[in-house]
Amino acid sequence: DAEKKIADMDSRFGDPGNIERAVRDVVSQSKLRTFKGNDVSVEAADLFLTKLFEKEISGIGGKTITILGSGNLGTKLALKLVERGAHVRITRRNHHLTEQIAGVLNMIKPIYTTSKVAAFDCNKKACLGADVIIGATQGRPVVNLSMLDCISKSTIFLDIGKGSIEKSVVTQLLKQGNMIYRLDISSAIAGVITSLFKIDKLFSSAMGRRKIGEKYYISGGIMGQRGDLVVDSFSNPSEVYGIADGSGDFIREFDDVEMEKIL
Repeated sequence: DAEKKIADMDSRFGDPGNIERAVRDVVSQSKLRTFKGNDVSVEAADLFLTKLFEKEISGIGGKTITILGSGNLGTKLALKLVERGAHVRITRRNHHLTEQIAGVLNMIKPIYTTSKVAAFDCNKKACLGADVIIGATQGRPVVNLSMLDCISKSTIFLDIGKGSIEKSVVTQLLKQGNMIYRLDISSAIAGVITSLFKIDKLFSSAMGRRKIGEKYYISGGIMGQRGDLVVDSFSNPSEVYGIADGSGDFIREFDDVEMEKIL
């Protein structure tokens, strides 16, 4: 886990906790691959909610989703969900920070995304009429018995913070028919592992520039010079994607010389 979030008593590694640095110190033969735990949880939650509403004509779009605990994890998830078109409500103990976070998220979301992130100063009010309630606090129950009268029987709960719902509330919610889920990150961690192998392959064999005859072939994200052929594999090209324009895009209109390169 490459997140730097634990106070480190060893000055050799600097101020933040650095598990990655400590592991690099002792690993000599195995390959070390890193990930960020919170990002995996955010991706897993996004995948889960997308699957949950896949039969809805608008998917997550238009749903009201409340996130109780807008720390690092909750804030990242709020941005993903509002970008999907959900109406997102967020809370945290410091309401001033909640308002600042909501303001920033609304500022950086896509300009044509009409849904917004709203800051609430009361968990109960934030849950009123919500389609989904997400607990994103770390081991601190924020859904309690006093909130039951404002929660619909159709409201879905997702605990991603480990213990965000009081035990007595879990019993009551299950009795009245609410669905309660504990986040499973296996789908997201599988994607991370696949991506790590893919980036290894990209750097080792798919990324490069090569001259074959009179033509230059590039692949794997290499910035091409104007006229380079962008292909599936520079070492053994079998498919041409286009001709590089020299500034990171493709040439849209070909002259006879450029067309001859493709042919």
